[in-house]
Amino acid sequence: MIHQDLQQRGTNLMVKVLQNRIEFFNAGASLVVIECIVDSVPVSSNKNIAEFMYKCSICEERGNGYGKIIEVTRKNELLVPKIESRNNHFTKVVIFAKIPFNMTTKEKL
Repeated sequence: MIHQDLQQRGTNLMVKVLQNRIEFFNAGASLVVIECIVDSVPVSSNKNIAEFMYKCSICEERGNGYGKIIEVTRKNELLVPKIESRNNHFTKVVIFAKIPFNMTTKEKL
């Protein structure tokens, strides 16, 4: 909800739980360049919602969410999450289940 483009109509947040991954879909394009997401200055689509959710202990403080995701995936020996923007209509994040190293090729993901 914090990053969703609330001006965009006809789409909602969506989470797909599959056998080997979890996919998150969020309305709107990423506000930061995906390739630089770790080093970017944090930007929120919905600053007021973000502040409220932080005060309610529902979300993290601004700007450290993705770093924590990377830390947890590293500790659990998971692949780095895949982030992609689709036609500026939505952003998709994929978190992969543990995959044997010999199966970690681009073609199999």
